[in-house]
Amino acid sequence: MENLDVMVLRTLRDWRQAGRRALLSTVVRTWGSSPRPIGSIMALAEDGAVVGSVSGGCIEDDLIARYSRAHGGDGAMPSGAPALVKYGITADEAHRFGLPCGGTLELLLEHDPDAEALDELVRALEQGRLVRRSVRLADGQVTFDRAAACVIGRPSVKSFCTRVPRGDATAPVGRDDRVGRVADERGEALGGGGTAPVSRTFC
Repeated sequence: MENLDVMVLRTLRDWRQAGRRALLSTVVRTWGSSPRPIGSIMALAEDGAVVGSVSGGCIEDDLIARYSRAHGGDGAMPSGAPALVKYGITADEAHRFGLPCGGTLELLLEHDPDAEALDELVRALEQGRLVRRSVRLADGQVTFDRAAACVIGRPSVKSFCTRVPRGDATAPVGRDDRVGRVADERGEALGGGGTAPVSRTFC
């Protein structure tokens, strides 16, 4: 069975190579119960086509309504630097988007990801390489580097973290899904300066 992440990224690459506008949505943080784990991704094309999932339903529908022309809507696909959006901040919103009680999630939206960078990532994953993809929040610049090995026997399980500045260094914030532990509880630092890179490991 093909890895879902690769399928999402390959489809997004094909859209962008064909000149279609699109966005990549990634779950970067969660509070309480969440229908999808940190690191889950979804691609949305300007005509409303979707591949992948960040919630299992209602949030996808909201993103389609906001950022596509599906169903005769007038949603506009944004451009520019990536954006961080939260769902489920209030109880009413959590209910409306089908989130579990107390559940909140934050998404990173990347507008019109670069087709060449996506192709580089897809080719690396098709060759079985483990890649960390980092996105600079200030301008959406993407970089790749070799990541640590996947957990033996669980090659398709994701590792995800965000990184925020701390003096001259960077401090990991978020959850490592390979070991199911919180790496750092200072999640509110994410996006504080709008320049910290957000990283996601694909394997």
